[in-house]
Amino acid sequence: MYRRLSDRRLTEIAANIAQGKQDYQSGNVFRGKVNDAIAKLNQRDRPW
Repeated sequence: MYRRLSDRRLTEIAANIAQGKQDYQSGNVFRGKVNDAIAKLNQRDRPW
């Protein structure tokens, strides 16, 4: 059972890495400090 859980987790990690590479290559990433990311998120379409 432990082996199956370990294999499943490795598969999830590999999928996350592949998605990250794809996002990076397409320019769909944010680079900056945490405060910059929070400020950018706060600037999104606010419902109020």
